[in-house]
Amino acid sequence: MVEKGGKEYVELGDPLPGYTGFGKRVLANNIFGRTYAECLKESKRDDHQLQHEKHKNYHTQLHSDVPFKF
Repeated sequence: MVEKGGKEYVELGDPLPGYTGFGKRVLANNIFGRTYAECLKESKRDDHQLQHEKHKNYHTQLHSDVPFKF
């Protein structure tokens, strides 16, 4: 929650209070003894790392010189 002008606003990516739908999945990485907020932060960090690796892999494959055999 962020407070702007005396009102509380939910930031993009934070869970909405009272929302009963499906959010992004949270991977189970040793969640015992952790709060939901800690698990959510770690899942966002893991998702960011995954997206970074996908982007890096895509550009590595895009700029690689594949030898052609005829």
